[in-house]
Amino acid sequence: MTSRGQRLVIALLVLVGCWVLWFLLQRGWIIALGLSVVASLTAEYLGTKIFSGNSWFESLSVEHSGFSVWRVVLLVMAVLLIFSLIVLDRLAFSKIIY
Repeated sequence: MTSRGQRLVIALLVLVGCWVLWFLLQRGWIIALGLSVVASLTAEYLGTKIFSGNSWFESLSVEHSGFSVWRVVLLVMAVLLIFSLIVLDRLAFSKIIY
């Protein structure tokens, strides 16, 4: 495993460790603040390492491909479809339970 891969694995383990510590400790506001700072710094590191560079995310940006009304319409439709599926799922689940 490369040095970059090791750093990514360590960062993921830190995030999982913060989550585990949150459930194991007494959930005070100081603990929440400390774990939030550590988790946010780790997530920021992961975000810059995973989503930077020549990735396919850059090809989706307006800077590289220009503005497109169709892209905006498709994204709005996708978000509405996902939201409606979540709402329908919750309604179906509540009908089954109650």
